[in-house]
Amino acid sequence: LFGNPDILLLDEPTNYLDVQHIEWLKRYLQDYENAFILISHDIPFLNSVVNLIYHMENQKLDRYVGDYDRFMEVYEMKKSQLEAAYNRQQAEIAKLQDFVARNKARVATRNMAMSRQKKLDKMEVIELAKETFQTSSVSDEFPQA
Repeated sequence: LFGNPDILLLDEPTNYLDVQHIEWLKRYLQDYENAFILISHDIPFLNSVVNLIYHMENQKLDRYVGDYDRFMEVYEMKKSQLEAAYNRQQAEIAKLQDFVARNKARVATRNMAMSRQKKLDKMEVIELAKETFQTSSVSDEFPQA
């Protein structure tokens, strides 16, 4: 910290620090002019020192401006909007597929069915984030030492 580096990489910097040293580190990072990357589970600490968050999920990097609480607010809102859009799209897909299945054989409605099939083929399907960690697959039983 005292060598004035161009960038700091901090992984859980508040671990093993007492309250006085956490306050010192907080003031140091608030006044730090260069960039730093911070990984921490200490939410109050994060809220006091960060103003920009990059979130990696499903091989996609998103940028959020604000503290950690603001990030969580915006992230949850985007996630619920995506889920709602996904549900609407799945309902539309089911409706279109049903129409195509019922009408592709009849001469009178074949063109409408083909048109809806083209719409289905061109549709960019919304995908929800995959859950990468499932607690049901983790065993909490450890062998005796």
